Amino acid sequence: MSGINIVLSTITVTIMLLCGLLFSVKTHFIPLRKFGNALKSNEGQTAKNRNGKISSFQSFATSVAGTIGVGNIIGVAAAVTIGGPGTVFWIWASALLTMAIKYSEIFLAVKNKPSPLPGAFSYLRKVLAKPVMDIYAFAVIAASLFMGNMVQTNAVAEYFGKAFDTPPIWSAIALVLICSVPLIGLSKKIFYLLGILVPIMGAFFIIGGTVLISMNMSELPKAFEKIFSSAFSFSSLGGAAVFTAINKGVTIGLISNEAGLGSAAFAHYEADETNPHKEALWGALEVFADSIVVSSITALVLLVSGKQSVFDAFFCQFGFWGGAFTATAVLLFGVSSVLCWSFYGKTAGEFFSKKILPIYTAASVCAVFAGSLLPFDTVWGLSEFFNSIMLIINLYGVFRLRNEVFNNFPGNNKPRRGRNKRNTCGNTNSRNSFSRRTT
Repeated sequence: MSGINIVLSTITVTIMLLCGLLFSVKTHFIPLRKFGNALKSNEGQTAKNRNGKISSFQSFATSVAGTIGVGNIIGVAAAVTIGGPGTVFWIWASALLTMAIKYSEIFLAVKNKPSPLPGAFSYLRKVLAKPVMDIYAFAVIAASLFMGNMVQTNAVAEYFGKAFDTPPIWSAIALVLICSVPLIGLSKKIFYLLGILVPIMGAFFIIGGTVLISMNMSELPKAFEKIFSSAFSFSSLGGAAVFTAINKGVTIGLISNEAGLGSAAFAHYEADETNPHKEALWGALEVFADSIVVSSITALVLLVSGKQSVFDAFFCQFGFWGGAFTATAVLLFGVSSVLCWSFYGKTAGEFFSKKILPIYTAASVCAVFAGSLLPFDTVWGLSEFFNSIMLIINLYGVFRLRNEVFNNFPGNNKPRRGRNKRNTCGNTNSRNSFSRRTT
């Protein structure tokens, strides 16, 4: 599996950088140019929509719950350890490019509402054959079980073992009890729950990380110096260090902010918003919150403390309470990701048949339990594999439909007619074959 993942990682890194550059240029860097306007236009969004439907903020919070998971703590730490401090720079750089990709996939999902199929399926059905759609749906289900469930609970069990000497089996049982009720009964009410939980967990980790960094403020300039100097350093490892930093930075950025996977499209499709541009701007905010804010807090905590794990950094600074803090943060991140990705998995399951949903729910609960006990490398390797499959298929679809974005985003005064007709109108036979959405 590791050899396959190395090949797929190289492919996905290349695709992400090229597509990110293309979409950024063609959209005139709209996520960056309109960032201030996005915050202003989204002022007043609350956890509850006025008409009782799912608000843009709730969709944002749900998508963020999936992106800001244990990858922001353990994944970033592993990337910095392997790729060096320069990895952080490439996490930032990839985030600036992948903002346009996430913007585009959310734009397409909202633009194609209403659709017989939700989320990323709403636009992929226009350009993909049924067997490829089946593969994508299966990859979403598998990713929800491995990355969405097992990776998260594996990290929770590890950190509770470090902080409280909790045996993995007890962590597994506790996590099953915590997650079972939401997984079995809440369905779309998860949007309301995560609309409350996500701001709390985000503030909890950001405040704690900021406190630790401020207590080591003298090391902060050195940390930034290491980030920028090693990002382009060819002096070590025979010149391979910079390539390792780029690969790890972009890969962890992808796993962390999920741009290109199509997962955010499932959350934002459900929002009570019909303006594709307005809803898509939340995607830029998601990437910013994940890769620029939370991942940066993690990286700076490691660099100013000189430790290789967030747990060690907080434990050495604050003792028992530092360990308890990190375990609690991982628990909040992990449980929120489980809930979010289980919604994605259920949606993908409905693509095949609503009859399999009880089977999927049972599989999710089993994954929560098994993830707490299995070796980390095994769980992480499978997660990377299915993430790569999702990305390759989804980005192909987004690329094929690129003109639906390029011709319709605000500020584009030169629409190009006809080039995308084959994508939007010519594949009627394929589209009809997907028009069965179970109810």
